[in-house]
Amino acid sequence: VLNDILIFIDPTFHGMLPRLKRYAEGIATYVELTNRWQLELAVMLSHIGCVAIPKETLQKITTGIALSDDEQKMFDMHPKIAQDLISKIPRMKGIAMMIGNQQSSLGKSKLKQALSQWDPVDIGSHLLKVVIDFDRMITSGMSAEEVLSEMRIKEDVYSDIFLDALEAITKVDQKGDVE
Repeated sequence: VLNDILIFIDPTFHGMLPRLKRYAEGIATYVELTNRWQLELAVMLSHIGCVAIPKETLQKITTGIALSDDEQKMFDMHPKIAQDLISKIPRMKGIAMMIGNQQSSLGKSKLKQALSQWDPVDIGSHLLKVVIDFDRMITSGMSAEEVLSEMRIKEDVYSDIFLDALEAITKVDQKGDVE
């Protein structure tokens, strides 16, 4: 229901959610994550905080128009707004934390650890960061190869494990093996 509300508010902006979901599902399958339903829900609700953003600002974002400082601050708050909204729902605190931390960096030392050492919230929030940033760069006109190359340079920002998975699933997509 919440996702349907988001699509109703701004279908273009929230049209990215199916792409994000596909990327997240591909990564989760590739690295054999076990909490997939939580990750899927986090992806689908990752932008629920955008209900607090004026439609004109969302349209600027989708068309690539630069935001004013105030608009950017407002947009940067959407993960925490979403976290506040979702954390009020019983048994959703972990998912709310994933969403609230979706643009946080885990730090280079954490990113070099095995996934089995990561907290589930860290896995979810980093997965969101990877798929959202990847999608943002792809929709700006870059190729998957260019995006992955740029993301790999930032080894203190993105997990090689998730980038390897994203590379594998985008290669399959390009071959036409996956819809």
